[in-house]
Amino acid sequence: MKIDHLKYIVEIADTGSISDAAESLQITQPTISQSITSLEKDYNIKIFTRSRQGTTPTESGKLIIQQARDILRKVDELKDMISVQNYQLNGSLTIGAIPSFCLNILPKSLNIFKNQYPDVQIKVFEDGTLFINQLILEEKVNIGLVSMRYNEDLDPRLSFKPLFTSKTIAYVGQYSPLAKRRTVSLKEIIQYPLVLFNEGYSTNFFMKSLLEPFGKINIVFTSGSSESMKKVISESFAVGFYGDVSVQSDPYVLSNQIVPIYIEENFDAYSVHGIVTKKSIPLTLASKKFIDELQIQTSNFIRVHNLPDYSKTT
Repeated sequence: MKIDHLKYIVEIADTGSISDAAESLQITQPTISQSITSLEKDYNIKIFTRSRQGTTPTESGKLIIQQARDILRKVDELKDMISVQNYQLNGSLTIGAIPSFCLNILPKSLNIFKNQYPDVQIKVFEDGTLFINQLILEEKVNIGLVSMRYNEDLDPRLSFKPLFTSKTIAYVGQYSPLAKRRTVSLKEIIQYPLVLFNEGYSTNFFMKSLLEPFGKINIVFTSGSSESMKKVISESFAVGFYGDVSVQSDPYVLSNQIVPIYIEENFDAYSVHGIVTKKSIPLTLASKKFIDELQIQTSNFIRVHNLPDYSKTT
């Protein structure tokens, strides 16, 4: 059994498909298929069940997959140790981030980190907090950049390091009847069509729970794409919701296509943005170095834009 075989097993388990695993690992489908078949034959054990619905692990396969993950993690730790000895850093790093990170702090952090450690392979994707947290638990993502409501409970298997706070504000298009307002009430917002992030985002549940007492909610568009949502908001009378931290560098706001409005009625609920990782998984050296850079860029962003700490003001 080789390390590559372990990688094949884990990738098939993560993707649920031999063809998708082959594409992700950039090898041919016959190569990965033959390797798994040979492995099952050599050890007289069935790791996966193949069907039209996909490739799923057997009960024995689940145990093997977990052991494979553990071994690959140890291999990564060994590589980190060797990198330290050789004064270089390599390996891979997968990051899941919510839109507010992707708009400002994350791009600069990635640029500096990549210049310092060009041999680290980085994958970044944008999604909601709920989905990212789940991928962290499934060990498919190394670092999550997410947000939590100030009174929200965190899964005990996860570790959360706060970076900054923000308040949810309303976004309206420049031609909206609300565009001249500085503040707006939830009772007024409910009279307009709404644009919301999909259910993988905690904002979806949070805003619906706040608005439901004021009447029937008219949701005209949901998406995981922040860009698509802002396009709809800018060209209609619909109302969307974003953290006020986004205002500092949002091109739609800076070009006056979207107007940010604070929400009234003692709306003091704030979110805490930060880094989430899995407690039981030691951070790789690449993860530690990236987190260090992210904290530096966060401190710079807070200082330059004079961001308030809502945890100390509410």
